[in-house]
Amino acid sequence: MHTYTGTLALEAPLERVYRFITAAADVGPCMPDVASVDVKDDTHFQARVRVGVGPVRGSFDLSAAIVPDGEGKSAALEVRGGGMGSGVDIASELQLAEVAPGSTELRWEARVTISGPLAALGARLIDGQAKRITAQLFDNIEARIRQLSEGGPREVEG
Repeated sequence: MHTYTGTLALEAPLERVYRFITAAADVGPCMPDVASVDVKDDTHFQARVRVGVGPVRGSFDLSAAIVPDGEGKSAALEVRGGGMGSGVDIASELQLAEVAPGSTELRWEARVTISGPLAALGARLIDGQAKRITAQLFDNIEARIRQLSEGGPREVEG
């Protein structure tokens, strides 16, 4: 298992950021290299993502659940799935804090476990790719929130 962390400074009110990170229709399209997203309900979605690790390329089918805290300050994002004979399990915690009126800090921690043949490619190769994909998810969330704050379109690029 690998653990990755990061912090985003968002120019958006805490309530808006919380609504975004707890909505499957908003978070689903932020998955990196997303090929398709199927929103099941407010907090569940399935996604197909393209994955490339070294010379190995393919798709992963993922199921995701968002678990809001109910208090408007944190949420969990649980993603499980697999492809190419391998599996992935991602457990993320997202913590929000208002740093100034209209500004929110989002701190995240993601624990990523990869199993199967991909895990055997080498720890350094897998670690680098998993870190990149995880960071890209949160970068995409940041870009989407910024777009929405600026009145941009609802679509997001993977």
